[in-house]
Amino acid sequence: MSLDIQKVLKDLVDHLMPDLTPHEASMYVFLLRHSHLNDEAPSSTMRMGQRTIAQLYGRGPKTSVPSRQHVLRQLESLEEKGCIRNW
Repeated sequence: MSLDIQKVLKDLVDHLMPDLTPHEASMYVFLLRHSHLNDEAPSSTMRMGQRTIAQLYGRGPKTSVPSRQHVLRQLESLEEKGCIRNW
């Protein structure tokens, strides 16, 4: 199955991002990158622990790795909004 990245990005920007906070949008893009846009094995599913997500996600304003609690809040919020399932 081929992914139309242009359509995905247009839909993301036009329909999903207006309903997300900046943190949620950032987390969603991170999850998209590590699932559908994975160079090694693109997939609609992904398994990754909260600690690993926090380590790969990026740095906060004080150059620290985001807390697992912050990651958990973003994942829960994305699930509540119907953006992801069964994280």
